[in-house]
Amino acid sequence: MVDIAESFNSNKPNGSQTLYTDAAEKVLNGTVPRRIDIIYSHGHLDHIGSTNRFIRYMERQYPRSRIVVWGTQESKEVIEKSVTDKAPIPDVIIGKRGRTLALGEGLSVNMWIVGGHTASDLVIHIPRYEREVPIVYYVDVVFPGWSPTFNLAITNDVGSYIGAQKEVLKLDFEVFVGGHFVLGDRQSVATNVAFAEDLVEAAKVAIAETSQEDFDAAGFKRFSDPDAREYGNPLFLVMTTFRQTQVDVCYRIMLEKWGCRIAGFDISGKGHCFTALAYIVTDY
Repeated sequence: MVDIAESFNSNKPNGSQTLYTDAAEKVLNGTVPRRIDIIYSHGHLDHIGSTNRFIRYMERQYPRSRIVVWGTQESKEVIEKSVTDKAPIPDVIIGKRGRTLALGEGLSVNMWIVGGHTASDLVIHIPRYEREVPIVYYVDVVFPGWSPTFNLAITNDVGSYIGAQKEVLKLDFEVFVGGHFVLGDRQSVATNVAFAEDLVEAAKVAIAETSQEDFDAAGFKRFSDPDAREYGNPLFLVMTTFRQTQVDVCYRIMLEKWGCRIAGFDISGKGHCFTALAYIVTDY
């Protein structure tokens, strides 16, 4: 199992309380597992928050099965700080060199830290196996066919966000699992890289081309006007005049180029521009 996210409750009478147990039973198809491996892609509880419920169910159903949880040091630290007891601490810590889980008969699961969404996101790669296509599982960064959510998926490093996706593209895969919305493929990742690189360029243009006249039109002079409500308000000066003016320029550039190529940019685009502008100002 890779991530056991918060999910709708199962309607089965066994008290599992998560649809992931239903899915696992369907895959097992009546067999008894010798071992159950669970991999955390990262430490956010929206992706691993049903793990304890899943484990309790599996322990009842398969008391002789060994359960092993894999995750990064960062995931371990997030869980240790959590007060909700939704996920157990990993049994196996995946370090910078990565790990491989060998499942037998040539089937394996490779795990590396690449970051992008958090500092230690895992890319989980299942290489080509017999007639099965290779798969990449890398979540909360690429949303196939859609604009990313929430300020480039709340990344804390735009450079790593782009670089991590380029690392993913070095792998052999045909199916891409991004954790939300729909399945994708290699082109889904390549498209998101192009989008993010264009976003950075649009932010650079916005910073270079906004003028004092633009800031004045946004109300800059009210900051120094004793009769204005905004007089002496530094947040108004920075957020409402400087940054918002730059966001608007960046947004117009990106909307013209990407508005009809990916869904949802009209909703999330200004947040992406804000993140890109902050990156240019502080880290670029």
